This record gives sequence, C-alpha cells and structure tokens, in this order.
Amino acid sequence: MLAGGWALAAVGALAPDIDSRGSTISRSLGPITGALSWVIRKIGAIGDPSAGYMRGHRRVTHSLIGSAIAAIPFVLGVALWHLQPWVLYAFMIGWVSHVLADMMTVWGCPLLWPRDKCYGLHWLKTGSDGELYLVHLPALFANFGLLCLLIWKSIT
Repeated sequence: MLAGGWALAAVGALAPDIDSRGSTISRSLGPITGALSWVIRKIGAIGDPSAGYMRGHRRVTHSLIGSAIAAIPFVLGVALWHLQPWVLYAFMIGWVSHVLADMMTVWGCPLLWPRDKCYGLHWLKTGSDGELYLVHLPALFANFGLLCLLIWKSIT
C-alpha cells in the first residue's frame, strides 16, 4: 500500500504540468496525453495574457477548480467502486504539493482561475539554484525517507 501511495503521489505531483507540451506527463502516453495536454492548454489559454510556448501553462491545472476536477475520478472511485481513500489522498497530496511548490516561484499560480491574478510567495525563479535548494532537495529527502520506510516495512 505504501509503495502504491508513493507512486500515486508521484503521478499526482507530475499531473498539473499536463498543460505544458514538453512536460514528462504530457508525453508519457504519447498521443493520448499529448491530445489531453493540447485540450487543457486551450482551456487554460482563456484569458491568458502570455503568448507563445507558455500560453495555457500554469492556468487551470494550477487552480482550485483544476484541483477539484482532478479529484473527481478518485472521489467517484472511492464512492462507487469502493477504492480505498488513500488512493485519493496520495494523488491529491502529490497534486497540491506541486501547486504549492509552483506558488514559491516568481510567477505564482492563478488559484482563482479564470481570474488572472497569480498568488504565491514569488520567491524563486523556475530552474534557479533557489528552486533546487528549497523545493527539489527537500522533495528528494522526503522520497529517500519514504524509500527507507518501505525497506524497513518489507524486512520487519
């Protein structure tokens, strides 16, 4: 169960970037996720002041509406097909952690999309050393801790 939750959290953490055509998640299932990415970018481009490659990125998928929509299949799975609630929790922990990390960047996130205002701490530039030290390293340590817990659980 812990390994499954870890994997779902990882997918959830990648999922908000489905609105970016070059992201891992938008390329993961070839034309299927590519088409989904295209549709989400078109929806996200509504009222988007940016232009070019980033148009539609960090819009709907980084909002409260997008988070709620992402939860729907899991809520239905728990309610209708008796999936364990940890499935929903794990995916959404990944999703929300991604949005919170992006809120640390100078761009922030439009939590109230389609309103254009972006919220966040606006501390870090994406791809900077600050992002490495304040976002990626803690995530790496957290994953290492989970790996140790998995190993410990499997041998005890």
